[in-house]
Amino acid sequence: MLTGVVSALMVVAGGACAIAGYMVGSWRQRLAFGLDMDGDDDDSRERFLDLLETLRDEKGRDNRPN
Repeated sequence: MLTGVVSALMVVAGGACAIAGYMVGSWRQRLAFGLDMDGDDDDSRERFLDLLETLRDEKGRDNRPN
């Protein structure tokens, strides 16, 4: 009888942890998505252009034999 009660409590606790984990994870995902959508487009464009410039410069300095 005691074992059954303890087992039932463990099942309930596991379910509560699963629901809490889902809620925290979805909240963090929504927060990250919102921050991504609110980001400054000019800043991301600058970062993209900087990345392209860096890749172009590195390609020119590659002295490895073919």
